[in-house]
Amino acid sequence: MAFKIIESESHFIDGNKLTLKYHRFSTKLEISFNDELLQTRYLFFAPYRTIRFQADEHEFNIKILWIIFWRSRLYQAEELKVAELLPQRRRKSVILMSYTLFIASLKFLLLS
Repeated sequence: MAFKIIESESHFIDGNKLTLKYHRFSTKLEISFNDELLQTRYLFFAPYRTIRFQADEHEFNIKILWIIFWRSRLYQAEELKVAELLPQRRRKSVILMSYTLFIASLKFLLLS
């Protein structure tokens, strides 16, 4: 798992290509549909964000939660289409939280 400033992932939904790019330092999220940039959003300090967009006459919702663990999901008309849009980001957040809990518990056991 190499360090990347910009993480990107592509998904195919009903024959159309959805691409997300996430810049780790600026928290910039770019949403492209069939190689056409639809939206650019900055997540900043908002831990929960819902992004709505329309493509091919369908309305999509991206729900992002990143308080403790990263989670980003794509919905179309309240139906879950993609369970995790950026799986590498999710994996890194789980690893970081596991490492933090392990070190904290080790520190607690050694100091008590």
